[in-house]
Amino acid sequence: MSSPTSISIVVAIIIASIIALSKLRKTLRGWKVKRKPIFGITLLYLGIACFFAVSSFFIGIPFLYIIVYVAVFIVSQFVSYHYADRSLSFWKTPDGTIYSKGGLLIHVVYIVSVVLRFIISLAYIGSQSFQYRIQASAQLDSRSEVVTLAIILVDIFMIFGLGLLVGLNRRLLKRYRLISQGKEIVEEKK
Repeated sequence: MSSPTSISIVVAIIIASIIALSKLRKTLRGWKVKRKPIFGITLLYLGIACFFAVSSFFIGIPFLYIIVYVAVFIVSQFVSYHYADRSLSFWKTPDGTIYSKGGLLIHVVYIVSVVLRFIISLAYIGSQSFQYRIQASAQLDSRSEVVTLAIILVDIFMIFGLGLLVGLNRRLLKRYRLISQGKEIVEEKK
């Protein structure tokens, strides 16, 4: 019989896969820009990254790394905000609905980093790291320094990807506002 933890891991993998594939598909084909879904998906991405980053501190990663995580988030968010103009394209339909596509690389970076962090957690910490409550039971003290370093590097990569996504979404919302106010003109497509 499967344990509740195993079932929750499978459910989390299925939900995350559906969200990731849906977002990648929309990034390639384009999607209707709306403020609330952008905020919602950003909060979801933030929640996933925070879960892994915070759990790292409870399993033995030195708390000083929070400074590194915050710095990486701020820098990557700033860089992405300025880069996103080159990777996003917008258009309007005759009824005035605004669509956008682009930012594929940014989404791939985040998804790959979360998958890597998930694999490292499952392989080296065990399934107790996915009980959706933070436990101090899975300590890294007895683990290899290589595992600790891998968790730190993947967390930094994940926070970098999160910053890229937040910067992309900030730019997306800014351009959406400009287009909807008529301050930026975009091509009209059917």
